[in-house]
Amino acid sequence: SQSEQTAIRQGSGLLLKNCIGAGSERSEQYINKIKKRWTSLQDSQKKQIKEKIVQVLSLPDLGARNTAVNVISNLASIEGLKEWKQLIPELINKCLSKNNDLMYSSLKCISQIAENVEHHSDLQQYSPKILECVAHGMSTNQGQNFMQVQSVAMHCLYELTELIQQNMSVETERTIIFQMVCCGASNGPNRDLRLQSFMTIGRLIENYYNVLPTYMQSIFQISKTVIEKGVNGKEDEDVTKQAIEVWSTCGEMEYDINREQQELQELQLLQQNNNNAPNQPQQARTNYGFVNKSLELLVPIYLKALLTQKDEYDEDEWTIRKAAACSLDVFAAVAQDNILNFVLKFVEQNVSQTNWRNREAALTAFGYILDGPSKDKLIRLTSQILPIILKLMTDDNIQVRQSAVWAFGRVTDVIPDAVGDKNVLQPIVRAIGDKNTIVNKICWSIANLSRYYSEKQMTNSCIYSDQNAFNLIRELLKRCNRQDSTSQVIIGTHEAINAIICFIPQNDRNKQMIESLLPELVSQMVTASELCKAGNTNDVVMYKMAGLFSSIQVILDKLGVNSLNQDNTNKIMHCCCTLLQIKDNDLVYEEALGCITYVAKCVQDNFKFFLQSPQVQDLLYKSVRTGNLNICRIGAGVIGDVYTSCSEFISTDPVKLQVFSDKIVSELLGILIGQDTDGQKMQLKGHIVDALTDILIAHGPHSHRYSGSILEKCLDIGKLVPPQDMDEIDMQDFNEIRISIIDTCRTCMAELAASQQIGNFQKYLPQIHNFFNAVSTDLNRVSVNVLKSCIKLLSEAADYCDPNTKQSLRTPAVQKILHKAGSMTNEQELVQQARSAFEQISSN
Repeated sequence: SQSEQTAIRQGSGLLLKNCIGAGSERSEQYINKIKKRWTSLQDSQKKQIKEKIVQVLSLPDLGARNTAVNVISNLASIEGLKEWKQLIPELINKCLSKNNDLMYSSLKCISQIAENVEHHSDLQQYSPKILECVAHGMSTNQGQNFMQVQSVAMHCLYELTELIQQNMSVETERTIIFQMVCCGASNGPNRDLRLQSFMTIGRLIENYYNVLPTYMQSIFQISKTVIEKGVNGKEDEDVTKQAIEVWSTCGEMEYDINREQQELQELQLLQQNNNNAPNQPQQARTNYGFVNKSLELLVPIYLKALLTQKDEYDEDEWTIRKAAACSLDVFAAVAQDNILNFVLKFVEQNVSQTNWRNREAALTAFGYILDGPSKDKLIRLTSQILPIILKLMTDDNIQVRQSAVWAFGRVTDVIPDAVGDKNVLQPIVRAIGDKNTIVNKICWSIANLSRYYSEKQMTNSCIYSDQNAFNLIRELLKRCNRQDSTSQVIIGTHEAINAIICFIPQNDRNKQMIESLLPELVSQMVTASELCKAGNTNDVVMYKMAGLFSSIQVILDKLGVNSLNQDNTNKIMHCCCTLLQIKDNDLVYEEALGCITYVAKCVQDNFKFFLQSPQVQDLLYKSVRTGNLNICRIGAGVIGDVYTSCSEFISTDPVKLQVFSDKIVSELLGILIGQDTDGQKMQLKGHIVDALTDILIAHGPHSHRYSGSILEKCLDIGKLVPPQDMDEIDMQDFNEIRISIIDTCRTCMAELAASQQIGNFQKYLPQIHNFFNAVSTDLNRVSVNVLKSCIKLLSEAADYCDPNTKQSLRTPAVQKILHKAGSMTNEQELVQQARSAFEQISSN
């Protein structure tokens, strides 16, 4: 109603928007509830709402129109474009009007709808007409607010970039599109248009790299001009950063193409060696080398940008300087040795200058080009400049010290061979006592070097010779306990401590050193625990607890079984229980749970006294009932570990834990059969299966109480076949679940055989066949380890079971699995196992 005040109209619009959901900001469950509410309305009511809200797009009130755009885009997600068929055609007609306000809001509405990828398939058919709307909006150069129309038109193109493949395949249409974005990015008064244009250019490069050669010269000239002016302070910062991002995107594309070409060459070589040529040879994308061609003109501008430091450094601020540095990093990865000539000269000229900005810029430039050029060249060059870097780690200027320590960290991470056996301990110790921002970076270097020394077996390195490791740990603990230490510093120092201990050479001297460190850390943990118990749960105290828990875990893992006396065991478990009851900090909660695992592994069957404690049982039970998936995953692992540690006690007298075991098995099975199958939930199910298997094994001859229900529920999961579009990481998780399910089957079968009840295995065969059927239909995605586990299960089944059961295993699905395993010529052991399993099943 135009008679109402703007605030009232906006409020009513926002109320309507919230009533129909808020897109990705709301949970799937909430959206489904909103959809149900919307579909329950009468058709006449829905029609009236839609007609009225679309009419608002033509009103002069900008606030009302913007609210209408939000409502329409939300409603499009709720009802769907297939149902609201007239929406996009109606918006297109409005976009082609001569009313700037109507054009602006209609284009914005299409953009907002296109942000939701679920609409892309429905929008595809309209992409030619929407491009016409974009061109119409871009050509608007008169009337009130025409610049806003141009900007939103370009943003609309940005959101539709992935949908214009057909247009981009036609040269004339493609040329018009590039002309629009280049024109929009060129120098002019419309700052938002230029920003949106560079964003769109980046997305065009990302999606249509193969057609760039004709247009790249224009893109280069426009972007270079903007970057150069921006570095000199004569251009808008955001526009400059986006112009730099264009080249970062181009670099990332060319890096990916280089990787594809390398992987394809390796694959072809492997196929040649195996005499297994593909029917249709794969073709890698062409790399046009735009980055290499631009080095001479762009890199000097980037290096000049590095000299534009502010007096007060803000690590979180995204500046032109940071954008240029990150782009330089990408360029190094693509251009490799070609970038050295441009950067090394800059480093040599500036690293020893009296002006701190020059020294800092030289360090930054050097650090950003380390990941790309050949290692041999870098080792030689870095060995020469390393003494200067170490010296600048004590520079008078804080920013120079920060960059020197960061550059040193990059060296230890990317090319630690350049450090080799040099004694760098003194500058490291000095950096530990420096400002917080420097400590975090030097801790990273310590962790890198500890790993490197271990891999190279350099037992006399500067960290691990004499008492250096022990003294370095003491310096780190002292820095951690300093009053000005932040949460980040505390975690960083403990990560460095953990790396030193984890990679320390095995000898009696080092063992004694670690043993002497344990009571000290336990004492600090008890002190911090008492602070938490008294209500002091600020971040510093909580992160100190998390750090101490993590370091104690590493020490116990290093020392192994029987490394804990009763006093330290009781203190650690008391602290774990105290912190698990507070629940204020997820990181502390996770580390406390992890600590319980290592205590159980160290004290073995003696952990039974804690496992029988109602307090410990309650904490373990609650750990898998939390809504935090990561904590639930860790909790499941801890439960499995403590049952494994107490297996002698449990298998001898399971009655003492029976009530808790019944409760925990029931809870784990409930999680296992839950309907959630997204990536994280599926990963959790794998840990649940492992925990249930550990519980079965711990019960030994008494596992029959749980084996039936556990095996049935596990096989219910095993018969699933993941969707074809499941990503690689989720598929790896699902294959791990398959392996865990097979382990459960093997455990149950062994238990039945041990109790001379192997005949009962027959009742699980239908579910096992379903599992094998699922695996056999998914062999192209099944991992080698899944095949290995399947073969082991088949071999053991043939050994344990009677001839009838063996005969029932001769199914087409099993034959496919055996054939697949037998054809893995690069896995000779698996091939032999598959042949053996086939012979076992085939024999009478």
